[in-house]
Amino acid sequence: EVTRDGRIDLSLNAPVTRAEAGGSALVDARLTLTAQLPYPDFRKRSVEGAVVANLALAGARAETAGQAFEDVNLTLGFTGQTRGWVPDLAVRGRLAGSLAAASGRFGEARARTIRAAVTSPDLSWTRSGGDRIAGDVTLNGAAQSAQAADLRLSDVVVSARGPLAVAAAGIQTDLTA
Repeated sequence: EVTRDGRIDLSLNAPVTRAEAGGSALVDARLTLTAQLPYPDFRKRSVEGAVVANLALAGARAETAGQAFEDVNLTLGFTGQTRGWVPDLAVRGRLAGSLAAASGRFGEARARTIRAAVTSPDLSWTRSGGDRIAGDVTLNGAAQSAQAADLRLSDVVVSARGPLAVAAAGIQTDLTA
């Protein structure tokens, strides 16, 4: 962490042999995080200013809730603004992300050469009234092949868009293809 001109520059590049949290696991990975954040004003009890954050995660295997990806690469980028203080902090901005994997297992279904992208022009996170993430999202995905029981598909492409909200009570969405 480096502080200059009232801003925090954060950079992390770390190997991950194995990490587990909340039923998810990551094996033989590398995590890279960079961020430029506003420095908190402790006198005014305020954190206001531009946020630019980028996350890259590359791993041999990622697992969660009965799903697994092999040779996975995830990237997320966020650009926005913060306002407020710890109990009512709010962040709003644009998100873009991508996922690539050599293969995936989703219960009994399998897929190969997986690509996915997510964008949100208005993603927000707020602490006021309980932590909540919300925004309109666009999801695009493709797989070279997919198989579930006797069903076999090739060159599968999916796309959806709509509102998404995530809070302690769960996920709410109304995505349409």
